[in-house]
Amino acid sequence: MVVLNDQLHKDLMKIVRPYDDQISIAAKGSDGFSFTYQAEVPMLSASLIKLPILLYAFKKSEQNKRLLDQLVRFDDQQIVGGSGVLQVLSSREWKVCDLLALMINVSDNTATNLMIDFLGLSNLQKWVKDQGFLETKIERKLMDEAAQKEGRTNWISARDANKMIQQLFIGSGALPKEAQSWLLKQQFRYKLPGLFDEKDQPVASIIRRARWKQLIMMPVFCL
Repeated sequence: MVVLNDQLHKDLMKIVRPYDDQISIAAKGSDGFSFTYQAEVPMLSASLIKLPILLYAFKKSEQNKRLLDQLVRFDDQQIVGGSGVLQVLSSREWKVCDLLALMINVSDNTATNLMIDFLGLSNLQKWVKDQGFLETKIERKLMDEAAQKEGRTNWISARDANKMIQQLFIGSGALPKEAQSWLLKQQFRYKLPGLFDEKDQPVASIIRRARWKQLIMMPVFCL
């Protein structure tokens, strides 16, 4: 494992310490490089909660080969605001695989909520727990103000997000290239894939930072 030299470690700590409990870092490189800071601290997940939904959907598809081709129908009442394109498109019937692609590639909130309904919130919660993602909690759908007022929200840590991205890209359980491309070619380049180059290089690290009550997500190292 590559160990940070003392000066580099000190320099990084100078950067992160002023943020105190507002920052959670888990960085890992294929050469063994590793740097963490409060990596296990749960943070408000924002769109990072879409990662476990994607992983669980593909896990279920291993048991049901037709799952990704199943059609999901919905009406206008199920459309939510925020990011995404379903709110401006006319079709109200999409394949599961297409909804997953929209959920990741354009961070579509409506597609995310449809997938939560399709897969089942309790099933997602159980899978997250069984996978050992200890700081990840999926308690509500996106843009659900009523649930927020009740105190229900979604959480994730940098450590859990790091593990999820590694599952997406590495090992025998890695997702198909098509699914990986949804993230690698994500349209919001200032968020999760903001530092991707134009090659198909997977990210294995995450910074989660809360500042001025907004969440900023950015990769810090690539494999």
